Amino acid sequence: MSDNSGLIIELIKMIASGAVGGLISAYCTNRFAKQREIERKAVLEFFPEPILHKFQCSVRVYLGVKYVEGELPVFNATSYLTIETEVNGRRSKEIPKEIVVKKESFCLRTLEHFEDRLRIVRDRTCYFSGWCMFCLGKTYLVPYHSPEVEWEALPWTLPINVGDGLEGDKYNHVTHIPVGGNAKLAVFDIYRIKMIKPEYEEEFYLIKVHSEYGCDIRPRICLKLPLHNPVNVIFRIRIGGENLRETPESPELKIEYKDGDYFLSYGDFSQSFSDILEGRLCTIDLTRRATGVRR
Repeated sequence: MSDNSGLIIELIKMIASGAVGGLISAYCTNRFAKQREIERKAVLEFFPEPILHKFQCSVRVYLGVKYVEGELPVFNATSYLTIETEVNGRRSKEIPKEIVVKKESFCLRTLEHFEDRLRIVRDRTCYFSGWCMFCLGKTYLVPYHSPEVEWEALPWTLPINVGDGLEGDKYNHVTHIPVGGNAKLAVFDIYRIKMIKPEYEEEFYLIKVHSEYGCDIRPRICLKLPLHNPVNVIFRIRIGGENLRETPESPELKIEYKDGDYFLSYGDFSQSFSDILEGRLCTIDLTRRATGVRR
């Protein structure tokens, strides 16, 4: 009987040892598979400096994104923008109305040109009374009375087709990034504006922030920065998508007021608006009829 008991005990030990070994083997195999799956996913990084594209009357600010590690392409990459402001050292996600271009009802009795007839249909225009044509008559998306931008989409220069939005306008905020490839985000345009009114003249910087509709229509918001006003604007951008190992977030892209001028700052990059624009000036003359200006 004792011999049988010993045999049973040995058999139990062998079975238990095999079961534990199997569990350990299965656990290690599962961990390795998960780790391998993570390693195959993509790692994206932002370029160390912004990319500046100069037009006749403005300069466009892009951020480059590069694929630095992984084995899988990034599908449906989407970028998200948050804007903060800093006044007297205090940061806030609330954008002061003083620096937001006003949206106003347009006087339909003054309309004469084709562009104006487009505005009759929309019945609204912005502070520039439709003269600038920077948005082709389709004004910015943020409501003027609650101007906040938090994790809103930005356009890629090579988007994929993901459908239509307002009035059938194409979306431009989704792209694919191949293994080892690059992509480019359009963030905003910088203008120096001289506005001539019957009563007075004024100069300021206009920041046209882009949206999911691209760079020509329906900006996210238009900011009016007086030439001498200590206000800073901070742009935070992150990217989501399929096959990403983690969500990359850019260094803060800043418009900072110092030494009597605004500076564009990003990581170690810093350059004044005066140097960026190199004398570019866009004149909007409200004392005479105009058909618009070029960007």
